[in-house]
Amino acid sequence: MFYHSFIYVALSAFILIKLSINVILERRKNKVSFGDDGNRALMRRIRAQGNFIEYTPIFLISLIGIEWIGYDKNIPYYLIYVHSLGMIFIVGRILHTISLYQKKISFRRIGMRITFYSLIANGLILIFLVIY
Repeated sequence: MFYHSFIYVALSAFILIKLSINVILERRKNKVSFGDDGNRALMRRIRAQGNFIEYTPIFLISLIGIEWIGYDKNIPYYLIYVHSLGMIFIVGRILHTISLYQKKISFRRIGMRITFYSLIANGLILIFLVIY
């Protein structure tokens, strides 16, 4: 059966919890209950959380789909792909988050490239697996 991709669902859940807690703590610290009230640090934390929420679900859905089709069609070595791209994506999301917190533009570029390349790879692999 296929369950390996759910490791990355779990890791993503933990990352999202951490990002959410960071937003909550910054809100409490600055006594801001709604929006960002012009606070740059809070703005960055909100965007880190929002950006994670924007890209992660479609990646995870596509990864689960790849595992499902790979298992169903008995594609050799599909789990190597699932774990490789799952780990790479998680690293990319972490780098992007660090870039927003620490203002490291190089991490942001690398993180977004990893995210985009992961999504493109998953899309192409899904199309291939459906046709194969």
